[in-house]
Amino acid sequence: MAKKKEEKKEKQHTRTWIKPLVFTLSGIFLFLLIVGLSLVWLQQAYAQKFYPGVHIGATSVSGQSYLDVLTRLERYSESVESDGVEFIYQDTRVNVTPSVLATSDPDLAVSLFSFYVEPTVQAAYAHGRSGTYWQNTMTQIRSFVFGYHEALQYEVADETLQGLLEESFAAYETAAQDAQLEVNEAHTLIVAPEEAGETLAYSDAIVMMKQAFVKQESRIEIALAAKSVAPRYTSADLQPLLPSAEQLLTHAPFILHSSDGDNEISKEELAPWLIARPATVGVLLEVSAERADEFFTTLAEQIDEAPQEGRFAISDGVVTETQPGKEGRSLDREATAQAMTQAWIQEGVQSAEVVMKVQEPQITSDATGPLQNLQLLGTGHSNFAGSPNNRRHNIQVGADSVNGVVVMPGEEFSLVNILGPIEKETGYLPELVIKGDKTVPEYGGGLCQIGTTVFRAAMATALPITERRNHSYNVSYYLENGLPGTDATIYPAHPDLRFVNDTENPILIQSRIEGNDIYFDFWGKSDGRSAVRTTPEVWGWTDPPPTKEIVSTDLAPGQRKCTERAHKGVKTQFTYTITYPDGHQEEKVFQSTYKPWQEVCLVGPSET
Repeated sequence: MAKKKEEKKEKQHTRTWIKPLVFTLSGIFLFLLIVGLSLVWLQQAYAQKFYPGVHIGATSVSGQSYLDVLTRLERYSESVESDGVEFIYQDTRVNVTPSVLATSDPDLAVSLFSFYVEPTVQAAYAHGRSGTYWQNTMTQIRSFVFGYHEALQYEVADETLQGLLEESFAAYETAAQDAQLEVNEAHTLIVAPEEAGETLAYSDAIVMMKQAFVKQESRIEIALAAKSVAPRYTSADLQPLLPSAEQLLTHAPFILHSSDGDNEISKEELAPWLIARPATVGVLLEVSAERADEFFTTLAEQIDEAPQEGRFAISDGVVTETQPGKEGRSLDREATAQAMTQAWIQEGVQSAEVVMKVQEPQITSDATGPLQNLQLLGTGHSNFAGSPNNRRHNIQVGADSVNGVVVMPGEEFSLVNILGPIEKETGYLPELVIKGDKTVPEYGGGLCQIGTTVFRAAMATALPITERRNHSYNVSYYLENGLPGTDATIYPAHPDLRFVNDTENPILIQSRIEGNDIYFDFWGKSDGRSAVRTTPEVWGWTDPPPTKEIVSTDLAPGQRKCTERAHKGVKTQFTYTITYPDGHQEEKVFQSTYKPWQEVCLVGPSET
């Protein structure tokens, strides 16, 4: 009897834990079944759509198709590019279009801002699709719970844009004036009081513009804010130094010796150059190179000499030096100001020597040794038929600047550095560009013909390209075999065209112009490498927007001035592969997106 009771009790105990276990396992199974079915449904329901929780910028794209999102963002991009961005300060409004527009030469057209819509949409669509099954599942769950934001991709040329704004709003800026010592009309040394200056917060405005892009705002208007610029030196800094300064100036003038002669600096000139410098106890006087800037600039124009690189030519396999290398020299302003401080203020001497910096040329006649027995490694070519006279002139000046250059082993070639300053003084002729609503002259038209041709020569020589950017829009000058995609634009300081001489021998560059054709030949010694590039793939032709009119006060009422014709947009891609002597390969894909380019016309204001 007792045994039966014990067995009954044990069965009851077993039932007490079996039931909860069955319920628990059933719940887990049901949960997993629901999750599994939900995941299956999610994959099927969103097979061609963005997953839940995915945003581009601040805008949800969940459940939308790839094409719908792409179309909407392209329309947003086109609307901003068409309307431009309005920058406002007081009564002045400046509409900034996506580009600096050229009226005749496409080389001077520069992109200020542009959107990369397709890469943005691709990245957002790939979220939850680019990993393993379980990785994708976890990503989809996290997006559903926490959300995921893909930033709209764009590019802004900050420095160029800020420069345009500074030109447009220059009338509203005043420079801060430091307190300074000066000699008044009664020949008495006094402290001229400081004055605060005012500038506009350009960088803040550009940040606001970028934020508007991220939020996909339309009709963007940015109000510029004024900023006070404090002077660095106040009357309180200089007043205690008056007695010492008066004593120093009693012995004026000061003589600054240079190899080109003596420069006499009067008491009136010297006084403002004196500034206060914090010392262990109190402050001391010293000569400021910045305050002496105008004098030093004039002096530098007289004595500075740029280093002259050796230039070479090749004929019948023989290399000759056409221009010898020569060291340069330049005024060391800071060191000269320190020399004046030591001589005049610390030692009581009324003269000092100008301090010069010597700059050695990189290429001298010594380079002719390894430059013998050269062979033609590669040639780049382009055609500039139809170019106006100023453009042709600039192409010749640019080609002459590159002709004879030697690129040493391991050296990175920079076309911007080789060309140097692009200005009237260096032989260039101007063309007109449209900045905002103004037509202004700018130098450098035709130089992208140089960049494009050197780019092709470097690839023909199997050299690694370290910097290259395509033009903003498709330009007929740079078609190769009728196809776009192998051009290179330059605009100092960037974009630049750069490549590296990773061979063990110097490379000599020669330019030649034959009619409407320009060539760059690269001479050196082959190490057995070779290069190939595929024919550019071309797709996505897009019609240009309608002609846009900009009211310009530069034109008379009723006058109309248009840029060059509109251009269709297009995308291209080619692959450049270098095969080295040991058999390994380096591959680089050059992608180019040319925006559809609307014709833009400046029109004179309406008569009122």
